[in-house]
Amino acid sequence: QRRSLVTSAISKVQMNESNMRQVASPTQLLSGRVAGVTTSTGSGNLGSGERMVIRGSSSLSAGNEPLYVIDGIPITNTNANLVDFGEDMSSLATLNISDIESIEVLKDAASAAIYGSRANNGVIVITTKSGKEGKSEVHLNFNTGVTRFANVGKIKMADSGLYVRDFNEGVDNYNRQYGYKPGDSGFKKHIQNPFGTLPDTDWMDLILQTGTFYNGDVSFSGGNAKTKYYLSGSYNYQEGVIKTNDISKVNLKSNINHEMFKWLKVGANISGNYLHNNRIPGANLGSTIIGRAVQQRPFDRPYKPNGGYYTGGTDELLLHNAVQILSEETSYTDNYRFIGSFWAEAQIIKGLTVRASYNNDSAYTYDYIYYNQNHPYAADKGRILDRNRFVMTNTIDLYANYNRKIGEDFELGAMVGHSFL
Repeated sequence: QRRSLVTSAISKVQMNESNMRQVASPTQLLSGRVAGVTTSTGSGNLGSGERMVIRGSSSLSAGNEPLYVIDGIPITNTNANLVDFGEDMSSLATLNISDIESIEVLKDAASAAIYGSRANNGVIVITTKSGKEGKSEVHLNFNTGVTRFANVGKIKMADSGLYVRDFNEGVDNYNRQYGYKPGDSGFKKHIQNPFGTLPDTDWMDLILQTGTFYNGDVSFSGGNAKTKYYLSGSYNYQEGVIKTNDISKVNLKSNINHEMFKWLKVGANISGNYLHNNRIPGANLGSTIIGRAVQQRPFDRPYKPNGGYYTGGTDELLLHNAVQILSEETSYTDNYRFIGSFWAEAQIIKGLTVRASYNNDSAYTYDYIYYNQNHPYAADKGRILDRNRFVMTNTIDLYANYNRKIGEDFELGAMVGHSFL
């Protein structure tokens, strides 16, 4: 479709150095930049699954995720983890943000006219960079920085004295309301601080860290009248704001097209991507980190005098020990993804072109969780969960386009084709 004919239904964000920022998924680049588009992530954990809604939710029970198309290839956006660890992870996080040239949001009939029923929730079209005719260019980019938990000082927690006083006041009110007296089965007893005047525990300080990130990428591009190329490679490492949470990512890309004859062009656009994510429990798991940290009593402590852990859910500790969870588990996902398109375009007669392409989207996921014998969820001597999945989608597209300008004010255009899945 021509954008000029459906202006209200297509929004485009052009990527450049001024609006590029450190994000895990391409969809986060649209946050606050496109009218009618709402983006969010499941949590602040690295690689957390994205949520995107275009012009409001279209269903209460079914999904509202749009269709994602990268360089003309509709891709699968399945959960990037296989074992339930409290939240979904993003499969788009494997992609290299630096390779993106533009992102378009197709809404309403503009999306359905091209992609059919798959586009009921809209379409996100991601176009990656390609070579331009002219002199060769080399771009080298490196950036680094730090990440911190936002406004942690604004979380005001009761100290032990206030907590014990108010808790015991509630106990007295409960016993008085139901007429319980000492010796009755329903009688509630007062609590006390078993550590006396020792300092309270700052649980947030025990689980949080100042994370660092650095990203390096290099690209080579250029071309002439017949051949154009774009080659790139990148490495990214990022630490989360919670201890043990970090991701590392490697990306390689090649986009080459060549005019073999005046009437025939061929090209290949391929990328290989790898992401390793050292995860922490999400919000929907009983061992979720921040939830277990902020709900502890101010006098609760992670370690016993002998160096062991206080056990959650007992008189020793109110909830699961967040420090114990982080220290005694290993959880990570490895995601490998190949996205490639090989195409040929022939001009049959003036105005009539035929294009054929083979597209491949292959993804392999390995999910690993290990609880050693000291973990709250360990079964006696420990527990290991591991899963793997390989998903490959092949499509063959064959399209013919005819465009002819009649006079100065009339233009005729027609397209016919089919996609084989």
